[in-house]
Amino acid sequence: MRTPSQSPSRRRIRGAVSIVVLSALIVLLGAVALSIDNGLMLATRVQLQNAADAAALAAMAEVRGGLLQSEAINAAIDIAALHRAGGDDVQIDTGDIEFGSFDYATGNFTPGGLGGISAVRVTARRTNGAPGGPLDLFFAPLLGKDTANVRASSVAGIGTRDLMMAQDISRSFYADRDLAMDALSDFSTLMSDQSVAGDRLGLVSFNELATVESALGVLPDELNPTLDAIADLENSWCPGMDFSNPAFTPICGGTHIGAGIDAAVDELLAAEARDAIRVIVLVSDGVPCEAGNNALTIERTNAALAARDRAEEEGI
Repeated sequence: MRTPSQSPSRRRIRGAVSIVVLSALIVLLGAVALSIDNGLMLATRVQLQNAADAAALAAMAEVRGGLLQSEAINAAIDIAALHRAGGDDVQIDTGDIEFGSFDYATGNFTPGGLGGISAVRVTARRTNGAPGGPLDLFFAPLLGKDTANVRASSVAGIGTRDLMMAQDISRSFYADRDLAMDALSDFSTLMSDQSVAGDRLGLVSFNELATVESALGVLPDELNPTLDAIADLENSWCPGMDFSNPAFTPICGGTHIGAGIDAAVDELLAAEARDAIRVIVLVSDGVPCEAGNNALTIERTNAALAARDRAEEEGI
């Protein structure tokens, strides 16, 4: 018996289907390969971004602490090296660490010198010419592409600050006045040394009432008026105090923290409106205004809490 043979047309169709399937498989494998390499590039970019974020924060912390630019650069490099990207430790080139300023309104970073800087930009790279080199790909070499350039940048910045110091000059604090004035002077000098363009500092004192001793002044140019005001507290802090004379009644007044906070808030609100971090540095022993006068102590406590709430509501 004769077995019927397939017609030539049927054999041609079968062959065509095989070619189509093979072509589809090649395209599919290529798509899978590209997906894997694209996923690798995406994961590497995320890893580089994490490293850049950490490095920028580390460098900015060093600058804010008053350290040199070289120390800030070293901190950024060391922190970045604790991260891995594309299977290798992240290496930051010193040229990819920039110091400057950041405009929060426009989102623009402007490179500049170290003096008065308010931001650091760090770029982490796996690119040609970078310390770590470009990223090696898995399947793209089959298509003639061995590596890919991947990078990520991060800016760490600090806003300008308005700081009002509020110093308790009541009788209970008199014995420690020298320590308090030294602390205020040291704090003011430190803030000036670590200041960025636009930082301001001022001083109010309080006992029964509050007095503005030094209005907000721009650091570092207007540091001396604040230091002079701190030194002058010696003359307004219970003038003529004589502990050897029990009958002596100094002009001191009791502790009224609420008055001090309110005066500091008023000064901060009266200052030129701008996007600044507003801070009150309160220095007080917290001793009741009059020993044994519970009613007045409760009244002053409530006033202090109210002043605190007011400051918080104003974003201070």
